Amino acid sequence: MGNKALVAIAAEVRGRAVGRIRMRRVQDSSGESLLPFVEEAVEPGTVVITDGLQSYRALPSLGYVHDRRVLLGSGETADA
Repeated sequence: MGNKALVAIAAEVRGRAVGRIRMRRVQDSSGESLLPFVEEAVEPGTVVITDGLQSYRALPSLGYVHDRRVLLGSGETADA
């Protein structure tokens, strides 16, 4: 992988604006790497919007409302 790093980012949604940002370098895209970051950065009970990555499937069992959004093949753009 050279000198690249995988970074997880949590951004607070405030209407059409972005609020607080949290970032952390993670080992990989597994649930074991991503879920502890979510637990530290996001309060339980919050709606967490993610892509379709299967690593996030445990979010509801951790007390989050999971809004999974998969755009591939939907015809929508990411900024929508």
